[in-house]
Amino acid sequence: MVRPSHPSRTRFSTSAPEASNSVCLVEALATPFNHYNETVSDNEIRQIASADFPTRWGKFRIYGFRGHTGSDGDRRVEEAVALLTGDVKSAPPLVRIHSQCLTGDVFHSLRCDCRQQLELSLSMIGEEGAGILIYELQEGRGIGLMA
Repeated sequence: MVRPSHPSRTRFSTSAPEASNSVCLVEALATPFNHYNETVSDNEIRQIASADFPTRWGKFRIYGFRGHTGSDGDRRVEEAVALLTGDVKSAPPLVRIHSQCLTGDVFHSLRCDCRQQLELSLSMIGEEGAGILIYELQEGRGIGLMA
């Protein structure tokens, strides 16, 4: 899995002549995930908190989410936080999904660039005036202290 070092933006245009080919490609790529989507939709995700969240990159709204994943024999609770700013509905927003890294994000470890990625993403979103940062409360690459 490639982990981009900055937020990304996905745009789908339907006005270009090749748009019908793009739509077919998107549908073809999505087909193997139908079973995955059915499983995911069985899992409930709830917003459990929200608050205004001023930062040095601008004013955000922070949301806390909790979800249950897995089957009955292996149910797990997963949590995530989302920071949102600006109008994210009228145009494709910048989005960063960042996995928690205690040693990098909090303690500024020199063994990874997680904090730099996080700060760059927040800076880009702040400059854009709209975007979403999803902060997963799990180690992403399994290289953290407790991994």
